[in-house]
Order: sequence, then C-alpha cells, then structure tokens
Amino acid sequence: MERTEETMQFGLRLALAPLAACAAIALALWANLPPSPAATAGKTAFDLARAQATVADVARAPHPVGSAEHARVRDAVAANLRALGLAVEIQSGFGVRQGTRGDHAIAAAPVDNIIAVLPGRDRATPAVAVMAHYDSVPYAPGAADDAAGVAAVLETARVMSASAPPARDVIFLVTDSEEMGLLGAQMFYKHHPLAARVGFVVNADTRGAKGRAIMFQTSPGNAALIDLWARNAVSPTGNSLTNAIYRLLPNDTDMSVSLAAGKAGINSAFIDGQFDYHAPSDAPANLDPGTLQHQGQFALAMTQALANARDLPAQGADAVYFDVFSLAVVRYPPALGWALTAVAGVLLVLLHLRWKLGWRSLWGTLGVLALTVAAGGACHALGVLIWPDHTIGMRERLAEAPAAFWAWLALCFGAVLAAKPGRALWFGALVVLIALTVASQIWLPGGGWLFGWPLLAALLIAAAAPRGALGLALAALCAFGVFALAFQTVALSYVSLGAMTPGVMALTIPFAVALLGPVAASWSQWRLTRPVGGGLLALGLA
Repeated sequence: MERTEETMQFGLRLALAPLAACAAIALALWANLPPSPAATAGKTAFDLARAQATVADVARAPHPVGSAEHARVRDAVAANLRALGLAVEIQSGFGVRQGTRGDHAIAAAPVDNIIAVLPGRDRATPAVAVMAHYDSVPYAPGAADDAAGVAAVLETARVMSASAPPARDVIFLVTDSEEMGLLGAQMFYKHHPLAARVGFVVNADTRGAKGRAIMFQTSPGNAALIDLWARNAVSPTGNSLTNAIYRLLPNDTDMSVSLAAGKAGINSAFIDGQFDYHAPSDAPANLDPGTLQHQGQFALAMTQALANARDLPAQGADAVYFDVFSLAVVRYPPALGWALTAVAGVLLVLLHLRWKLGWRSLWGTLGVLALTVAAGGACHALGVLIWPDHTIGMRERLAEAPAAFWAWLALCFGAVLAAKPGRALWFGALVVLIALTVASQIWLPGGGWLFGWPLLAALLIAAAAPRGALGLALAALCAFGVFALAFQTVALSYVSLGAMTPGVMALTIPFAVALLGPVAASWSQWRLTRPVGGGLLALGLA
C-alpha cells in the first residue's frame, strides 16, 4: 500500500512539469490572439461594422498607384472625410525618393495625398497627425495593408468629429505611394505647410492579416510616451525589445519618413497571417475582425489622448517596458534593469553555495548552452534542408509556418528530456539567463526584461526550495505564469521574423529548464525520460 502511494506521488510530480509547460504555451499563444470583436459601438467609440464596410470598399480590388481603382479609392476616402464636415485637400505631385537601406534604389511615382484637419481649441499648439496609406501593391486588394489603417483613420475622424473639439488640431493624413517607396509621406513632410505644425504622429500599418495590433515602434526618448500609451491604450500590446530590434532592421513604414523629419511618433501593426501579406489573399474576408478592431482602437485611443493632452510627451530617456498579457504595462528606467541584474547575481551565488554543486555547475552551464545551440542549429539546418530556397520561403512556404512551429517546439523539449534535466542543468540554465540578461543590458537595453524577470522569478522559486505536493503545485503555478510571458515573446519573434529563422525557438530551452526546474526534478529520476525525449526529437524531425 505504501509503495502504491509513493508511486502515485511520483506520478503526480512527474506530471507537474509537462502540465505547467503545456498550460504556459497555451496561455502564450492565446495572448497573441486579437481581443474578441465587440458589437457596433455607436458615435463615440470605434465602430467595427463601419470599419469593415470601409475595408470592403477600399479593398474591393487591387488599387496600385496610377490605376483607375486607385483613383476610385482616393475619391471615396476623401468623400468620407468630407461627409464628416471636414475640409479635405488632395496634395498632388510627383514623388522621387532614394531609399536609405540596402541598394539605395530610387523610387518615382505620382502622389495624391488625402489631408483633412479637425480644428482644436488652441490652434497655435503643435498638432497631432494620424496616418495610414491607401495605395496597394498591384497584385493584392490590400485589405490589411493598409485598408485596415485607412479604416482606423476614418473611424478616428468620425468619433472625434462627433465629440467636443480637442485641445489641439488633428490632421488626418492618408498617404499615397507608400508601396512605391514612402513617396506620399515624403511629399507631405517636405512640401506641405501643415508638416511644420505636426508635433506628434500616430501611424497604422501592417504585415499580416491577423493577431494583435502591436505597438512596435516609437520615437527615441519615449519614457513619457510609454506612460501615456500604457494609461490609454485598449489591451496594450508591445515591448521595448520589439522597439529596439525594429530600429536595427532594414524595414520602413511611413513613420520612417516622419521620424527622419524630426517628428515624435508611435507606430502599430499586426503581423500574424503573413501568408496574406502583399498577396491576392489580402482580401476583406481574410482580415480578422478582432485584429481590425484592435488596430482601430489603438489609433483612436492614442490620437484622442495626444490631442487632448495639455502637453505632448516630452522627449527624454527611453523606457524599458512590456505588457503582461495585454492587461497591464510594466515600465521602468534601464538603470533599474541593472539593479535587478545585481540582485539576481547575488541570489545566484548564494544558490550555488547552498547547493554545493562545485564543478557540476560549469558542466550544467555548458550543457544548457550546448542544448540551446544544438537545438537552434538543428531547427535552422532542418529548415534549410526541407526548404532550400529559404528556411521557409517568403510566399509559398509561409502557410507551413504554423505546423513547423510545433516541430521546432517538439525538437527543443525533446533535447531537454534527452539530457535528463537534473539540478546541475537547472543551475546552468540560470547562469545562461543571467549571461543573456547582462548582454542585453549592455547591447540592447530594451530587451533586458525578457531574460531578467524570468531569471529573478526562477531564482526566487529555487530559493523557496518547494517541497511536498502544495509547495510543488505553487512552484508550478508561478513557473507557468512567467514561462508563458517569456514564451509569448519567443512565439511572437518566430512569427515576426517570417518564420525564416526558426533557431529563435531554441530560447525555449533555458527558459523552460530554469523555470520548471523544481517541478521537473522527477524527470531526472525516471528511467523513461530519455526514451520520451527521443520520441519528441523524432517527432520534431519527422
């Protein structure tokens, strides 16, 4: 009887780690879905039905610059703004621009920007511009890119026109020839007299057809802006790691032009469903309603907050920030990241002394590094082997990215189980995380939170030395929440990089081992751990 009870307890302990991991992954993937769409909201809030009607009209067919459909869309958007009682101007000309990235290609095309102004109470103060582009590529209707942004601008104009006058002017700027090389934005900021009055820009663009609207870019010195965003955004989604990485990428939106013109700004896009990006399938039927609503709510909330602020957010220091499942935003100065890293370092030393690991801590650290690098390399090599033109080709293979995601995940967890994750490996994962935290603090301060907070949580769980059913259950619950937060960013990175660099999935390994260490101890004692790990490896490679 006693033996049976021990076996049952061992089985329960054995189940805690996979249950916590599966629940965390499920929560992370759910958190990347757009909020559920709400019913029609009326005059003073974003109206999804109206926005969908706008998208259906704008994205009736491809409307590249110079086409008859492009002229129809231009006139329809201008008519919608006039119907709100706004004076509308079409800024026409011919744009020429040399790219600032890559081969510095020269772009040239006609431009018809659509501009309307909602007068504010004090017209001498700097204005807020809310911006999206209405042209599409020649082979896509452009429902997401960027009819969704146009709908966001029109809904913002509708709601604010029906409300009390804002404190400052609001400029509704629907640019042209964005797909040709940001020509419309350049023409506005270089040649239109209103450009000098712009004090802040809200931009709405996209690179997909579903997912949350992510606030992925701000102007430098964003601490005050992040406070305003955190207080006003609906289901705020974004983090300083995304912002920091985007500044390094060779990608542009109209916001690139406004930033180059010295305008402060904030940028949002949704990036899931990239198979539809610049493709014939970028049609109204494939645009997620919740995504459209979230993007529109971002534009409306931020424009209202900025237009009614006594002062526009001042440029100062950059903030480190991240959302917690879009429920709240944690933000703090980068210096606090160093303080948290120092605390984590002290806890790590004390833990090493308490566990008396000796040289085994070195072998555990090297083991986690080897597992992470090997898994990342295997994911990438396997992708290249299957899809030799690209890891996952930018068009025809993007549809296979979701299935591939599970293969990479099985490969990562299989590698961990094949190594039998004992205490040395657990400690090694903590060392790897603190190394990544320090590296981020030095070279990418906006990303330090991703490693630092899970590290601190893992150290506190380890210091608590959870024992017994209740203690292990609480450890599993804590690990579940923090692992979900970290894995949400790993999964989003996989999506945002076009699934062409699946090696990013290997970051799952140090997070999982460090956080699930106390509830994964039984797996180091189970004789079938390596066979189970081998099975997951085989599944990932299949």
